[in-house]
Amino acid sequence: MGSQIFLITLTIAVISLFTFCPLTFTASLESSSKGVYFNPIFDGSSPDPYIYLHTDGFYYFVLRIGEGITVMKNDRLTDWRNPLETMEVYQTPNGSANLWAPEIHFFDGYFHIYFTMGTGPIPTQRMWVIKALERDTPFTNYTEKIRLLPPTEDYYQIDGTVVQNGDGRWYMLWSGCDRAGIDNPTNLYIAPMSGPTELSGPRVLLRTRTLDWEGTVVEAPQYLWNGDRLIIIFSANAYQNKNYCLGMMYLDNYSTSDPLNVTQWTQNIDHPVFATNEEQGVYGPGHCCLTFSKDYNETWMAYHAMEIPERIEGQPDNRTSRVERLAWGTDRLPIFPIPTGLSIGLETPSGEPDY
Repeated sequence: MGSQIFLITLTIAVISLFTFCPLTFTASLESSSKGVYFNPIFDGSSPDPYIYLHTDGFYYFVLRIGEGITVMKNDRLTDWRNPLETMEVYQTPNGSANLWAPEIHFFDGYFHIYFTMGTGPIPTQRMWVIKALERDTPFTNYTEKIRLLPPTEDYYQIDGTVVQNGDGRWYMLWSGCDRAGIDNPTNLYIAPMSGPTELSGPRVLLRTRTLDWEGTVVEAPQYLWNGDRLIIIFSANAYQNKNYCLGMMYLDNYSTSDPLNVTQWTQNIDHPVFATNEEQGVYGPGHCCLTFSKDYNETWMAYHAMEIPERIEGQPDNRTSRVERLAWGTDRLPIFPIPTGLSIGLETPSGEPDY
């Protein structure tokens, strides 16, 4: 971008950062002062990355490693090979299996970790949360796992995330099925919550698969705010192959709208917003999370992708974690880049230390 200065004016509500208080900023970004990083940001298999920027100015990266959940702390978003602090905070208990996709959030002074886990067969996957026992730190003991299940609806349930805004409304979003005993095809659901550890009402079907590129799977919903617009980014198709990608939907006028009313959502974005780049060897990019530069001037996305078009059955999981910056359009929607290959240097986030 040379010496050009880009003026970005955005109004967002920062989710999981400042107890969901709206944040408005105007920032001038000078790319000439930035460093360079290369994807991936972590060595080895690292599917379903979730990175959260806390009010202390540090990033917290939660990953499934082995059969447990590990939390890492760092002052950089783009390199997690030598984090400042690391701790395994949870191990899959006896009688449980298939721990997937942990997320870390901060509510009411305590860190919460949400994850998927079952009792063996994949259709038994359900959502759980554990809460840190000490305030203001994820590096501590946690409560016993708490089940997050809609009343009377004991169905396949994965990839849950929790949305809270300053108006006090809480919602959980996840991927699931419409009947018991199956794990495919999946839909996106939403349900009200009474707080970060309890659903308070039945689920509502938010999105089904209606487009060819979605295949039989929509999953891993993530949220982003732009003013009073709630934007949902979700993953679609099978994660094992190059067709895995990201889609988008959004709800305008959140403060006066009802997120449980599916007719109020705009869902007619009829193409993936982030998909395979065969030319640079990036296959199946998806299962993202959204975060920010340390100075909150930029919006960033962490995601996983493969270097081969299709995962080979029986071989190690080759999904690796990567990050890229999002821009914003005049339509107040995020503009996704074309995913970048591993040999290409990218500019580090604004405010990130260069060492």
